[in-house]
Amino acid sequence: MSAPIDAGLSEAIRAESNRALSIGGRLSMLVAGVATLGTLVLSLRDPAFWPVNGFPLLCAVASFAVWQLAQRGRVFGVTAWVLFLSFASAPFFTLLAFEAVLPWGAATFFFGPIATGWIVVIVLSGFTFEPRLSIGVGVFSAVTYFAVYALARPHLALLPGSVDPTFRADVMGWEVQSLRSLLLVGVGILVGSVSTLARRLLLRVKEEVLEREAVSRIFGQYVSEEVKDKLVRERATLTGERKTVAVLFSDLRGFTTLSEGRAPAEVMATFGGLVPLENPAASALDAALAMREALARLNGEWKQAGLPELDNGIGLHFGEVLQGPIGSAERKEFTVIGDVVNTASRLESATKELGAHVVVSDALADALPEARRKSLRPLGEVKLKGKEQGVRCHTPGV
Repeated sequence: MSAPIDAGLSEAIRAESNRALSIGGRLSMLVAGVATLGTLVLSLRDPAFWPVNGFPLLCAVASFAVWQLAQRGRVFGVTAWVLFLSFASAPFFTLLAFEAVLPWGAATFFFGPIATGWIVVIVLSGFTFEPRLSIGVGVFSAVTYFAVYALARPHLALLPGSVDPTFRADVMGWEVQSLRSLLLVGVGILVGSVSTLARRLLLRVKEEVLEREAVSRIFGQYVSEEVKDKLVRERATLTGERKTVAVLFSDLRGFTTLSEGRAPAEVMATFGGLVPLENPAASALDAALAMREALARLNGEWKQAGLPELDNGIGLHFGEVLQGPIGSAERKEFTVIGDVVNTASRLESATKELGAHVVVSDALADALPEARRKSLRPLGEVKLKGKEQGVRCHTPGV
């Protein structure tokens, strides 16, 4: 993949990251706002909760900063690191402040909702789709959590002896608190892994979009809008498949006077291969008749302008073909091949000797509705080049 495409994918991921962070920041701000109101109510009932009010308010401010920066698409690189590490510092500095103003210091609210702030920040960092940032925030959270625990431990040692021994071991044990610190690191690694998966999915989706756009541009030059959309949607370009179709082969004659030495222009169309049709044979016959009518109108205009008239022959056949990308590993061409195509070409060549502009094979005639079959005039059996058995032919009109 080229550098410009890589840059485009990185920009796309950055845009999606900031869009997700904008939503996450708003939700986090809402939760922090509700928590602020909740602690305010608790503080009115019990003045001991007044110091807690600062934490959810601080989280609300930090969430607002994430939201605003993300809306402007600026949360990436160094800015993201500074923002999230600052956000992860909120629980630490809040509990550090308690250590200075409350009798039991950081131990007072160490096991309360404040400690969950580290988890929230780690999870929110996952929206950046940068695994190193999530792991870094996890490690930073683990270190600051354990530092606060070290400050709170002397006060926790003052718990009454009547406290359950298991509870005392839980809150006092270095081993247990070390595991809790490592858990924060684990959460960072987990969130980083998920963000890596999300990043890969975004890359894959973006690559598929670019591929679809490329296929659309290429096939849009050669096929109809309907066929192009089906190719892009169903990836019909990837493998060949056998299809029963109607094949129209046409040769446009009369260019010699316009461009001396130029060969007649040949065109081929298939009906029912990519886009399902109610009756491919009838659609092919309708197309042939429409081509004859359009050519008649064009010749009328050219005759008035003093230009030479054109003519064409059309061969129609029906049967199974191989449709898909045909060629080598280096170059492929989306086409149809098979005896049906060759026969349609031979039928077009037979239009001159049969004196009919449109020649329809017996196979295509049999595939027509009964009313359409009756509108065909038999031309008898024709020996075509390269075929041992003759082919019964028809032409429109009675």
